[in-house]
Amino acid sequence: MVKKIAIIGAGSSGLLLAHYLLHRGDKYQVDIYERRSDPRTVSFSNSRTYPISLNERGMSANPKNPVSSS
Repeated sequence: MVKKIAIIGAGSSGLLLAHYLLHRGDKYQVDIYERRSDPRTVSFSNSRTYPISLNERGMSANPKNPVSSS
């Protein structure tokens, strides 16, 4: 049975949650709702930006990119 999930907000957390749910197979149907326009259709100067930098905790959340302990 497919569960329908609605995610409000297409920020970093909302997109990460959608990514995780969709990679769990065909268990979830995910809809993402965002108040702002699609950033692909807005000129670069008007687009929404936020810094993307991950600390050790953030990097360890992605099992395909383990953080080295050096």
